[in-house]
Amino acid sequence: MATPYLKDAKVAGLRLFDVSEGLAKAQLIKANTLDLAKPLEKVGFMAAAAAVNDVDITLTLVADSVLTNFTTKGVRPARSERCDAYNLRLAQSGERYTFSFDANDEPTAAKLVFTDAKTNAAVGELPLTGVKAGRNSFDFATDQLPGRLATELNWAVSLTGNRIASINRISEVASTVYNRATVAIDKSTESDFFGRMYVGEANEANLT
Repeated sequence: MATPYLKDAKVAGLRLFDVSEGLAKAQLIKANTLDLAKPLEKVGFMAAAAAVNDVDITLTLVADSVLTNFTTKGVRPARSERCDAYNLRLAQSGERYTFSFDANDEPTAAKLVFTDAKTNAAVGELPLTGVKAGRNSFDFATDQLPGRLATELNWAVSLTGNRIASINRISEVASTVYNRATVAIDKSTESDFFGRMYVGEANEANLT
């Protein structure tokens, strides 16, 4: 998700957030190339838009009648492999469990994910710190594990790798002036407002 952001009451650029786990758990994607060279003052309206074309993403910052575009097209990012866990192993010693796995790269975040073995319903998670490329082992007591006693659990490892490449501004410094009018339709079949049409008009005199 792309959103404008403010600094000292001025529009300073865009911010990207990973909302894979919902808006309440949005995580900032670090990308300092989304900052404006000169923040915009006294902006009455601001918004952000994004378009994906194949492997490239183009972002647009809308600040009143000024459009600023950013894109990954033509940018060569540092090579970053997908971060995976494999060779998962579990050992029990009395009331303690050792979870072991191998990782192909050092993740930015890691956790153990537990589900009910019978229903596959989510039971809980345990965060992991210090995961590195290669072999990893983490030891937990029985009372640290999620779920009720005697509940049969399945477990998995979730690793998060580096998020997104650099993005370049592709528009000129000069502003693009336009009359802002928009039409959008909620196309999500899971939305309570599926099929609803939204209309925006820049000129209040034309509103009905």
